[in-house]
Amino acid sequence: MNNKKIEGTTLTHFDGWLDNQDIIVAFHISLRTLQNLRSRGELPYSILGGRCFYKKEDVERMMEKKYGLMVKKGGTGK
Repeated sequence: MNNKKIEGTTLTHFDGWLDNQDIIVAFHISLRTLQNLRSRGELPYSILGGRCFYKKEDVERMMEKKYGLMVKKGGTGK
């Protein structure tokens, strides 16, 4: 984790972690679909500060298994 100070507040950047918005934009799924994946235990997640976060490798594995999507390995993901 990299910490950055902005106006007296420490923000933590989680390398290798994605939030809801990252996933729904990248994979063109709805928030409800993402919620269903969590509820059925198909996608592991962690909650921090009331927000859901997902390990990038868990998301890639689930998408490959469930949807047959091959996720490009390496790079910055942008």
